[in-house]
Amino acid sequence: RVEVLKSKLRALEETAKQSEAATARRQEEAAAERRRRDAGDECYVDGSVDLGKGRSGVGVWYSFGHELNFAGRTTRRSMDNNVVETIAAFAALSRHDVDEKVTIHSDSRWVCRAMERVCEGRLREVSGVNAVTVATAYVLRARRGRTVIQKVRAHVGGPHADNARADQLALVGSKASDEDASSAFIPFVGSSSSEGESGDGF
Repeated sequence: RVEVLKSKLRALEETAKQSEAATARRQEEAAAERRRRDAGDECYVDGSVDLGKGRSGVGVWYSFGHELNFAGRTTRRSMDNNVVETIAAFAALSRHDVDEKVTIHSDSRWVCRAMERVCEGRLREVSGVNAVTVATAYVLRARRGRTVIQKVRAHVGGPHADNARADQLALVGSKASDEDASSAFIPFVGSSSSEGESGDGF
């Protein structure tokens, strides 16, 4: 009888341990989900242009493992910094849920000012209106969630900063092959006629 009781006690202890472990896993998963949701409404966008090799790409960075992280190549003729930076913002907007809020961080003053004017219904005041600005205006108009565009300083915080991650993705995108399907939705446009403003930030 004593051995039976000991056996039952060990079983109960094992069950309790398994229950505690399961509870800890659920709590960890819930915390990870909260972190994912908190990070899910903010992203960093950047563009990469290599005039020497005639290629450019865009990057969108949310957080590690986020399903909306993106790297894609633009067409060979999209070699204007402001245009490529705008394509990066367009890529983020077009892939984010229209009902969810989003804050887009860009190191391009030109893009931030252009998107502000678009949001205020002043598209005609954007210099060099082209296919990308019109497409960006369309996706902004279709959004129901709150949309914020914020200027961040370029090349601050080292290679592990969020903006640097977007820059790294843009570089990856620029090196993708011409046949890469991820570039299919990126429109071709010419120069932005940018009033002397650079897409490289401060």
